[in-house]
Amino acid sequence: MGDRGGAVPRALSRRRRITVAVLVALALCTGTGVAWGAWAAGGTTTGPADAVTAWTLPATATTCTDTDGQVFETAAVTWPETSTPHALDYTATINDVAAPVTDDGATRTVVIDQAVLQQLFGGLFGGTLTVRVTASLPGTSWTAPVATETVQAGVIVVPPGLTLECTS
Repeated sequence: MGDRGGAVPRALSRRRRITVAVLVALALCTGTGVAWGAWAAGGTTTGPADAVTAWTLPATATTCTDTDGQVFETAAVTWPETSTPHALDYTATINDVAAPVTDDGATRTVVIDQAVLQQLFGGLFGGTLTVRVTASLPGTSWTAPVATETVQAGVIVVPPGLTLECTS
């Protein structure tokens, strides 16, 4: 008669093979890197920005202020920087033309003045200026809703000058 003891090791060997196969499959599915969880705006996290799996980028809260009573008035669109859980990049346009953005470390600003209008549009003009600010998460295609401010520009003949009024 055959030795039945041989069947037990074969069964254990099969269980070991299945266990190893499951562990290998888990390792392949999860990878060897750190698994980052879903993020929520305002939460605290660590890790690289390109490891973000879910995050609703906050809308950029812009404000518009203008100077009055000057020969060449200015208008400024400002917003606080978002740095938690990761710093965002910001781009701005004035009437769909890329506009310079200044950064003081806590606040970003787009200034509209005679020099900017000359640089972007080749001269002073009257009309509506639409400033759009877009925030994005570096290393991804994620963008926040576009923030929009409107500035009404006018040219004064006597005395010659430029008026800028925030209208939104």
